[in-house]
Amino acid sequence: MAADGNTAPILAHIDLLAVFGDSFSDTNNTHCLSGGKAPDPDFNYQGRSSNGPLWVDYVAERLSKPVRNYAYCGATSDNTLVRGTYDLERQHTVPCGREQTAKYIAEPRNTDRVLHVIELGNNEYLNQLYPDVEITEELQGKIVNSIVETMDTLRVQTGGRYFLIFALASLHRTPLVTAMSAETVAAFEDAVCLHNRLLMKRVSAYATAYPDITMRVFNLSEHMIQMLDHQLPHDMTNTTIACFDEVQSTVYSDQDSYYFWDSVHLTTKANRHVADAVIKVLRTF
Repeated sequence: MAADGNTAPILAHIDLLAVFGDSFSDTNNTHCLSGGKAPDPDFNYQGRSSNGPLWVDYVAERLSKPVRNYAYCGATSDNTLVRGTYDLERQHTVPCGREQTAKYIAEPRNTDRVLHVIELGNNEYLNQLYPDVEITEELQGKIVNSIVETMDTLRVQTGGRYFLIFALASLHRTPLVTAMSAETVAAFEDAVCLHNRLLMKRVSAYATAYPDITMRVFNLSEHMIQMLDHQLPHDMTNTTIACFDEVQSTVYSDQDSYYFWDSVHLTTKANRHVADAVIKVLRTF
């Protein structure tokens, strides 16, 4: 991983990272839940939705700290709002953010010096591609509230004081969405922007109400747009198509030249850039 020029210890006051999220963060949970079927082991790396380690793997390696990972592919913030599944047929429900945190709370811990990472919300919007899911502004507010309530549950029930909250990814820039109509792309862009604005507003209000906790928002969408439009390495030239064609079950050569692994997820090289950006945020804790 590229160095950021700062050699000071990162999160010296933290003993453990606890991660709650979806396929952008899931390092093996769905693979185990599905009996090794998802994500497709013939094309994905060790239960990850990518061709190699994810951002969380790189961050854990960089920090040399243990991670408890509760993320699942397809997970939503709350299954009572939008049900999360790991399969396109939507037959197999996965634990949502609320259920992931409940499992974490029920497990023993030998430290309260924990950084809680909450990376949720993407699948609520991707699921609007199904006819029984309609994203309204009211539902968006409920999704954001659910994410903040997940954080509040961790604060109240575990004494959590450190939180990193992910804003949505740039779903409107993914090959899945850009292959659709211009109206659909615009709708996704509007939804992502509104969600992230609402999230920032709620998190800011929460921080004011509870000044004894330390929390940051990592704007994944902003990072992705900045990388795609301005900062990608010169050899990372394929930024609009996926390296892994899921329809044809084909993986293209020169994987390091791709930003997107499949129609939604990032290559391991792109994940490394996410990790670099996350590390910069973690230095502010």
